[in-house]
Amino acid sequence: MGDALITQLPAGVEVLVGCRTRGQVVAVPACSGEWWAFLPQYGGYISTLCIDSPDNRLPDVPECGSPRP
Repeated sequence: MGDALITQLPAGVEVLVGCRTRGQVVAVPACSGEWWAFLPQYGGYISTLCIDSPDNRLPDVPECGSPRP
């Protein structure tokens, strides 16, 4: 997180999220957040900025490094 841009994804695209982690805070006029989701098929992270969920956290996604249930 905070590294170079890998790619941009079009709006509405579905992705597989492997896990989530806290990282660099990202902000736009409408919202801000520190949570990032790891996308295994891209080998990188994407900000979960403006996700309609408490604290921009993805529901039912484990934190990176945590054992899966």
